[in-house]
Amino acid sequence: MERIQDLITILESQYALYENMLDVLRNERESITNWEIDKTIELAKSKDTLLYKEKLLDEARNKLLKKIQHDTNHKSSTLRELVEKIEDSEVKEKLSTLRRDLIHITNEIQSENMSIKMLYNTNLKLISDFFEKIGLFEASVYVPGGMGTKKTASFSRSA
Repeated sequence: MERIQDLITILESQYALYENMLDVLRNERESITNWEIDKTIELAKSKDTLLYKEKLLDEARNKLLKKIQHDTNHKSSTLRELVEKIEDSEVKEKLSTLRRDLIHITNEIQSENMSIKMLYNTNLKLISDFFEKIGLFEASVYVPGGMGTKKTASFSRSA
C-alpha cells in the first residue's frame, strides 16, 4: 500500500508539472504572436527544464510500477490495468481521477503544441516571403549529406 501512495504522489507531481508546462506553452504562444524574441527564448529554456523534470518523474513512475508488479505478481503494465486490480475503493478512485486528469491535461498540452507549431510555420513563411521581396531567394546547394537549401543573395537591376 505504501508503494501505491508513492505512485499517487508521483502522479500528482506529474500533474503539477504538466500544469506548469501548459502555462509555459500558453505564454510561449503569446510571445510568438507578439514577436517577443527574448521572452520566447526564456520560455524555451523553461520548457527544457520542465521536460528534464518530467523525464525524471516518468522514470520514477515506471520503476515504481515495476516494483508494484513484482510485489503483487500482476503484470499490469499500464495505470489503467493497475487500477482495475486494486480492491481499495478510495485508492482506486484516486488513481482513476489522476489518470483521467493526466489524460486531459496532456491533450491540452498537445493542442497548445500544435498551435505553436502552426504559429512558427506561419512566421517562417512570413520571413521567407519578406526575403523573397527584397531579393533573397532559396537556392539548392550541396551540403554534406546531400542536397539542401540555402538563402543566397540574388539582386537584379532594372535599367
